[in-house]
Amino acid sequence: HFNKPVSDSAASVIFLGEGIKGRFCAEDQPEGGKTGFVHFHRARTPSGETGQGAHGHGGAKGEDGYWLRHFAVAEFDMMGKHFTPGIVMDFMPTTPPTCGS
Repeated sequence: HFNKPVSDSAASVIFLGEGIKGRFCAEDQPEGGKTGFVHFHRARTPSGETGQGAHGHGGAKGEDGYWLRHFAVAEFDMMGKHFTPGIVMDFMPTTPPTCGS
């Protein structure tokens, strides 16, 4: 993640990320989110969608995508929070549904 659009020459990296392929299900969330994998991104986002889902966050029950955890690479303030370098345990959490077996 950059702090500004990448087309801006003053843009700099503020987060790095790690992803694990999975489904939007509580059963697929690595360690139940205890290791920082709290944000889910769908593999595909239909065009024309609005709201938070328009950016691929969350999804339908069982939808394919990636569980992400974010690492702050500097100290800064954003989204009303103060970040320090390291794993961000609560970066935009997306609460998954229980899908069953």
